[in-house]
Amino acid sequence: MIDNLELSHFTTPALVDRAPVIVAIGTEGTAPVLARHIKKHLEEWLPSSIGRLAVVANSLRSYVAERLSPPQRRRFWSHYITKISPDANNATITSSAQQMITELENGGATPNTPKVWFVGAGPGDPDLLTMQARRLLHDADVILHDRLVSPQVLELCRREAEVIEVGKTGYGTSWKQSDINDLLVARAKTSQTVIRLKSGDAGIYGRLDEEINALSQHGIIFEVAPGLTSASAGAAIMGASLTRRGRNAGYRVITGHDVNGFADYDWREMAKGLSEEQFTASIYMSVRAASYLVGRLLMHGAPADLTVCLAENISRQNEKWLVSNLAQLPEDIASAHITGPAVIYLGLAPHEVRQASLNIHQKSSEARYVTEQA
Repeated sequence: MIDNLELSHFTTPALVDRAPVIVAIGTEGTAPVLARHIKKHLEEWLPSSIGRLAVVANSLRSYVAERLSPPQRRRFWSHYITKISPDANNATITSSAQQMITELENGGATPNTPKVWFVGAGPGDPDLLTMQARRLLHDADVILHDRLVSPQVLELCRREAEVIEVGKTGYGTSWKQSDINDLLVARAKTSQTVIRLKSGDAGIYGRLDEEINALSQHGIIFEVAPGLTSASAGAAIMGASLTRRGRNAGYRVITGHDVNGFADYDWREMAKGLSEEQFTASIYMSVRAASYLVGRLLMHGAPADLTVCLAENISRQNEKWLVSNLAQLPEDIASAHITGPAVIYLGLAPHEVRQASLNIHQKSSEARYVTEQA
């Protein structure tokens, strides 16, 4: 009973045969046409000769295990499947593989100097990761990640990798920065591929300088793979430009907290700039500091009706939006049960077209509204 799920006792997946490589695509009988559609694209993507790589790989396994250490083996197999053409005959593939093995034995393609990658994980949606970040997560041996890195992003880590949460929780149990530094140094010295994975962009309130300094003191080199910041992602979702000709010549990124508690600024200058629309601003780590920030701005002359937008869990399934004004913001945060992580935008609101797509509902005459993405 083809395509009749109710009358079938089993389903047969669509197969892409590149023996000994076999790819099966199944939908448990729910959408056979979709399975065939996926099969068509896989057949176009997979070379007909890809099976040769598997045949030669099987013949090399014992040889590789005898000649290379575990980290070298992983690098070899990664290079083997990406750098050797399956269109060559078996003898040529074997010769190229043996040359790679010899280079690895002699130190080639195997960095002897410890190294750490700082990788921006973006705001949460794995589709917002850079290609570089995806590649690095696939290759890493050790991944130290923040609490805010989403489970969907962590799913992209190599299965054999050691994944360690070293998160900081506001007013809760947290890793000490010195302990994170020590762990980074210790793992890097094992010559493993180490990633320090940070939510958003590693250079935006991610204590990047402190960790780089710790590595430098031990002669450990580093690279930084930038990520999409939460503030930029949130602005894109609400269809707003962080800068606009004729509205604001500048844009500021600030934090509600610093090492001394609530962050302090030149409030008079900030209030004047917001009043005159000289700039817009994004405030990170802002929910608990909202009353303090609002009080300082109002005290120094910022307009009470200044448009304020708050985005919680940007790009995630439980994303929530709140649009308010400066005077009402603390009250609205409390009534909307906003707990973070969140970014507050001063002087910005969702575009009117995006308000409809976000299903934003008006709450009061002050045009405050909340929406929660399911």
